Amino acid sequence: MSMTRPATPSPIAPSRLSDVTRHGERVIFIGPFPPDIHGQAVSTLSLYNCLVRDGLAIYKVDVNTKEGKSLSGRLRRIWKHLQAATVLLFGHRGGAYISVNANVGMWMTTALALLGRIRGRKLFLHHHTYAHFTRKIPAADWLFRIAGPTANHIMICPRMGEDLAQVYSRPARILTLSNIDAVDPTLSEMSGPTREIPASLGHLSNLTAEKGILRVIDAFRAAKSAGLAERLVVAGPCSDDAAKHAVAAAAKEFGSAFDYRGLVRGEAKRRFFADIDVFLFPSLYPNETEGIVTLEALAAGKPAIAHGLCCIPRILNDPSCCVVPPAAPFTPALLEFLAAVRANWPLFATGAKARFEALRKESQEEYTELLIELRGGSAAT
Repeated sequence: MSMTRPATPSPIAPSRLSDVTRHGERVIFIGPFPPDIHGQAVSTLSLYNCLVRDGLAIYKVDVNTKEGKSLSGRLRRIWKHLQAATVLLFGHRGGAYISVNANVGMWMTTALALLGRIRGRKLFLHHHTYAHFTRKIPAADWLFRIAGPTANHIMICPRMGEDLAQVYSRPARILTLSNIDAVDPTLSEMSGPTREIPASLGHLSNLTAEKGILRVIDAFRAAKSAGLAERLVVAGPCSDDAAKHAVAAAAKEFGSAFDYRGLVRGEAKRRFFADIDVFLFPSLYPNETEGIVTLEALAAGKPAIAHGLCCIPRILNDPSCCVVPPAAPFTPALLEFLAAVRANWPLFATGAKARFEALRKESQEEYTELLIELRGGSAAT
C-alpha cells in the first residue's frame, strides 16, 4: 500500500508581484471554458481566473462549444479554432497560451502552434491529457516539432515531462502546474470524521466504463459482503450506455444502500463529500492525468484509493491513500485498504488533509514560476 491550492492560489506578495509585472505583455489565452464541463475546461477557467487576478493582461479566446460531439458542435469548434488562428496571426503583440486538445483535436492545436511561431510568439502549450505520452502519436510528434525547442510545455506533473523525453526523444522546456487550483477552497474547511467507523464509499466523475463506474460497483459489492462498507454514494452524469445500465442495475440490487446523485456542483458537491468516508477512483481512462476529483477528496479529508495512472501516484503518495497498479484488480486492494482505514480512521482522515496542504504549497511555487514566464513577452524563434 503506497499507498494541489484552493480554487485560486494565494495572491503573490506585492514585492514578488513587482518582479513579474515589470516587463509583461498581453497574452493570447486559448482554451476551452465552461459551461461544457470536463476537467480541461475546469482547469482552464481556474488558471485564467488566477492569472487575471494577479494582473496578467490577457486576450481570452474560448474554443469550447455547448453542442458537445454532435456534427454542429464539431463544426462550431472548428470555427472557433479559426477565430483563434486569426487572433494569433493578426492580434496584438505578446505570447500565446494554448490548451492542448486531445485525440484528433490535437491537429488543430498543432496548426495554432504553427501560426503562433510564424508570428514570433512565445508559446505555452498546456497538456491536460496523458495518452500521447504513453506512446508516440503523429499529432503530438508534429506538435513538438512545429512548436520548436523554445516553446514552453506545461505539464500536470513531472512524470509527463519525463515521458515526453523518453517517448519523443526531443528536448523541451518544461513547466509543471497541478490542477489543484481548480479545487473548491471550501472543501478544505470541512470538519473531520463525524462517524465512528468509515462505512460510506464515494465515487465522483463523468461516469463511464473507462473511468471505473463498473469497478466501483463491483468493489462495493465485495466490501459490503465483507462487512467493510454499508453504503455507496455515486455522483456525476452518466456519459455512456454502460454507465447508465450499471447505475440502474445497482439501484435495483442495493436499494437504499446505493445513492446516485447525478451532476453535483457547489453545495451539492460539498454534501457529497460530507456524506462519504473513503473516495474511490479506479479510472483507466487513457487521457487521465491526476483527476481533479481526487484532489477534491483529499481537500475534504477523505482517504482515497485509485488506479495509478500518470500523476495519481504522486498525488496519493501518502499513507492515508492507496495506489493500485493499472494492471492490478481494484477490488482486493480496496478490501485491504478499507481494513487499514478502519483500524486507524481519524489518522487517515487527517493525513488526507495534510497531503492536500503539502500539494497546495508545491503548486503555489509552480504557479509563481509560470506567471513569471508568461510575463516574459514574445521571444519565440
